[in-house]
Amino acid sequence: GINSLSKSQVSRMAVDLDEHVEQFRHRPLDAAGPFTFVSADALTMKVREGGRVINAVVLLAIGVNGDGHREVLGMRVATSETGAAWNSFFADLVARGLGGVRLVTSDAHAGLVEAIAAHLPGASWQRCRTHYAANLMSICPKGMW
Repeated sequence: GINSLSKSQVSRMAVDLDEHVEQFRHRPLDAAGPFTFVSADALTMKVREGGRVINAVVLLAIGVNGDGHREVLGMRVATSETGAAWNSFFADLVARGLGGVRLVTSDAHAGLVEAIAAHLPGASWQRCRTHYAANLMSICPKGMW
Protein backbone atom coordinates (compact mmCIF):
# COMPACT_ATOMS: atom_id res chain seq x y z
CA GLY A 1 0.00 0.00 0.00
CA ILE A 2 2.36 2.83 -0.86
CA ASN A 3 0.44 5.41 -2.83
CA SER A 4 3.17 7.99 -3.32
CA LEU A 5 6.74 8.80 -2.39
CA SER A 6 8.46 12.13 -2.52
CA LYS A 7 11.78 12.58 -4.29
CA SER A 8 13.51 13.14 -0.95
CA GLN A 9 12.05 9.90 0.48
CA VAL A 10 13.31 7.96 -2.53
CA SER A 11 16.74 9.60 -2.17
CA ARG A 12 16.96 8.66 1.53
CA MET A 13 15.95 5.07 0.75
CA ALA A 14 18.53 4.89 -2.06
CA VAL A 15 21.31 6.05 0.30
CA ASP A 16 20.42 3.24 2.74
CA LEU A 17 20.28 0.71 -0.08
CA ASP A 18 23.62 1.90 -1.50
CA GLU A 19 25.33 1.04 1.80
CA HIS A 20 23.89 -2.50 1.77
CA VAL A 21 24.80 -3.01 -1.88
CA GLU A 22 28.40 -1.86 -1.29
CA GLN A 23 28.74 -4.25 1.68
CA PHE A 24 27.39 -7.09 -0.48
CA ARG A 25 29.67 -6.27 -3.42
CA HIS A 26 32.82 -6.21 -1.27
CA ARG A 27 32.13 -9.15 1.07
CA PRO A 28 34.71 -11.95 1.33
CA LEU A 29 33.85 -15.02 -0.75
CA ASP A 30 36.11 -17.60 0.88
CA ALA A 31 33.77 -18.32 3.83
CA ALA A 32 30.95 -19.75 1.67
CA GLY A 33 33.27 -21.38 -0.88
CA PRO A 34 35.00 -22.91 -2.53
CA PHE A 35 32.69 -22.41 -5.49
CA THR A 36 33.34 -25.29 -7.86
CA PHE A 37 30.96 -24.03 -10.55
CA VAL A 38 30.59 -20.44 -11.77
CA SER A 39 28.26 -18.98 -14.36
CA ALA A 40 29.08 -15.54 -15.81
CA ASP A 41 27.04 -13.29 -18.06
CA ALA A 42 26.35 -9.66 -18.87
CA LEU A 43 22.97 -7.95 -18.97
CA THR A 44 22.32 -4.79 -20.95
CA MET A 45 20.13 -2.30 -19.12
CA LYS A 46 18.98 1.26 -19.48
CA VAL A 47 20.14 3.49 -16.63
CA ARG A 48 19.69 7.12 -15.80
CA GLU A 49 22.94 9.05 -15.67
CA GLY A 50 23.20 12.81 -15.50
CA GLY A 51 19.55 13.26 -16.41
CA ARG A 52 19.80 11.06 -19.53
CA VAL A 53 18.97 7.43 -20.14
CA ILE A 54 21.94 5.44 -21.45
CA ASN A 55 22.78 1.79 -22.03
CA ALA A 56 24.93 0.11 -19.39
CA VAL A 57 26.13 -3.44 -18.90
CA VAL A 58 25.84 -5.36 -15.65
CA LEU A 59 28.52 -8.05 -15.31
CA LEU A 60 27.28 -10.89 -13.13
CA ALA A 61 28.80 -14.06 -11.67
CA ILE A 62 26.88 -16.78 -9.83
CA GLY A 63 28.65 -19.61 -8.03
CA VAL A 64 27.65 -23.03 -6.72
CA ASN A 65 29.64 -24.53 -3.84
CA GLY A 66 30.20 -28.21 -3.02
CA ASP A 67 26.98 -28.34 -0.96
CA GLY A 68 24.94 -27.15 -3.95
CA HIS A 69 24.41 -23.70 -2.43
CA ARG A 70 24.01 -21.10 -5.19
CA GLU A 71 25.07 -17.52 -4.54
CA VAL A 72 25.54 -14.30 -6.47
CA LEU A 73 29.29 -13.77 -6.23
CA GLY A 74 29.49 -10.36 -7.74
CA MET A 75 28.03 -7.77 -10.02
CA ARG A 76 29.47 -4.67 -11.56
CA VAL A 77 28.05 -1.96 -13.80
CA ALA A 78 30.23 -1.12 -16.81
CA THR A 79 29.79 1.13 -19.81
CA SER A 80 30.33 -1.79 -22.20
CA GLU A 81 31.19 -5.48 -22.20
CA THR A 82 34.92 -5.42 -22.87
CA GLY A 83 37.84 -7.67 -22.05
CA ALA A 84 39.17 -5.00 -19.67
CA ALA A 85 35.86 -4.86 -17.79
CA TRP A 86 35.76 -8.68 -17.44
CA ASN A 87 39.41 -8.78 -16.34
CA SER A 88 38.79 -6.20 -13.64
CA PHE A 89 35.63 -8.02 -12.53
CA PHE A 90 37.33 -11.42 -12.19
CA ALA A 91 40.41 -9.90 -10.54
CA ASP A 92 38.11 -8.46 -7.87
CA LEU A 93 36.33 -11.81 -7.35
CA VAL A 94 39.66 -13.63 -6.90
CA ALA A 95 40.95 -10.90 -4.56
CA ARG A 96 37.82 -11.37 -2.43
CA GLY A 97 38.53 -15.09 -2.11
CA LEU A 98 37.02 -16.84 -5.12
CA GLY A 99 38.90 -20.10 -5.52
CA GLY A 100 38.49 -23.79 -6.20
CA VAL A 101 36.59 -23.14 -9.43
CA ARG A 102 36.57 -26.19 -11.68
CA LEU A 103 34.03 -25.14 -14.36
CA VAL A 104 32.84 -21.80 -15.71
CA THR A 105 29.98 -21.47 -18.17
CA SER A 106 29.36 -18.31 -20.15
CA ASP A 107 28.71 -17.02 -23.62
CA ALA A 108 31.64 -16.99 -26.02
CA HIS A 109 32.58 -13.31 -25.60
CA ALA A 110 36.32 -13.32 -26.28
CA GLY A 111 37.18 -10.91 -23.45
CA LEU A 112 35.19 -12.96 -20.97
CA VAL A 113 36.79 -16.26 -21.99
CA GLU A 114 40.26 -14.67 -21.75
CA ALA A 115 39.51 -13.21 -18.30
CA ILE A 116 38.38 -16.61 -17.07
CA ALA A 117 41.61 -18.23 -18.30
CA ALA A 118 43.75 -15.45 -16.80
CA HIS A 119 42.16 -15.32 -13.35
CA LEU A 120 40.91 -18.87 -12.78
CA PRO A 121 43.80 -21.08 -13.90
CA GLY A 122 42.86 -24.74 -13.97
CA ALA A 123 39.16 -24.03 -14.40
CA SER A 124 37.51 -25.49 -17.49
CA TRP A 125 35.32 -23.27 -19.64
CA GLN A 126 32.11 -24.35 -21.36
CA ARG A 127 29.85 -22.35 -23.59
CA CYS A 128 26.41 -21.84 -22.10
CA ARG A 129 23.87 -24.04 -23.86
CA THR A 130 21.25 -21.28 -23.82
CA HIS A 131 23.53 -18.86 -25.67
CA TYR A 132 24.60 -21.59 -28.08
CA ALA A 133 20.96 -22.48 -28.85
CA ALA A 134 20.07 -18.79 -29.33
CA ASN A 135 22.96 -18.39 -31.78
CA LEU A 136 21.81 -21.44 -33.74
CA MET A 137 18.21 -20.21 -33.85
CA SER A 138 19.35 -16.82 -35.15
CA ILE A 139 20.80 -18.40 -38.30
CA CYS A 140 18.28 -21.21 -38.90
CA PRO A 141 14.82 -20.76 -40.35
CA LYS A 142 12.16 -21.01 -37.64
CA GLY A 143 10.76 -24.21 -39.20
CA MET A 144 14.08 -25.98 -38.51
CA TRP A 145 14.19 -25.15 -34.79
